[in-house]
Amino acid sequence: MGYFSDIVRGVKTTLIGLGLTAKEMVQPGHIVTIEYPKKSIPVPDTGRYRLHNHFDDCIGCNQCANACPVSCIEIVSFKRLDKDVETVKETQKKRLWVEKFDIDMSKCMFCGLCTWPCPTECLTMTKVYDYSAYDFRDHIYQFSNHTPEQIAEKKAELEAWNAEQAAKKAAAAAAAAAKPAPPADPAGGKA
Repeated sequence: MGYFSDIVRGVKTTLIGLGLTAKEMVQPGHIVTIEYPKKSIPVPDTGRYRLHNHFDDCIGCNQCANACPVSCIEIVSFKRLDKDVETVKETQKKRLWVEKFDIDMSKCMFCGLCTWPCPTECLTMTKVYDYSAYDFRDHIYQFSNHTPEQIAEKKAELEAWNAEQAAKKAAAAAAAAAKPAPPADPAGGKA
């Protein structure tokens, strides 16, 4: 009894599986196979895949890096002098030089939490899902477009400005200390 019932159950489950496969194959618009990489699977508009930073609009605020739960975004920035401050998106000021803006896509979990706090909406998730590489270090995308020479020049300008401000502050403190104290009122302030 058990032997023949196992055979019947095996044939029955095989036919159910083949029926599901046949149903999926004849479904209109259903993709069975594609000629990859010549063709790609269509992705939804709301799909979250590779991150992209439109660096010209980035103000280096670090909000995306703070929002990332896996720390895949690394930003190194320093202050701009007033003469170098730029305006992006008509309302946001670029008050920082972004020396380094790297995204390690091998750590990214595609949650999209980094894109929401961006005040200039320069950080977006694209539809690009195929970015295979032979070396995992190729998954670190570098967006900063400043050369090391430019960064060194801007840091030197900032250090000179800081030194100038410190000298002005020290001179003002010295002048305040050298100023004679007002004479004491002999009447004790009573007329």
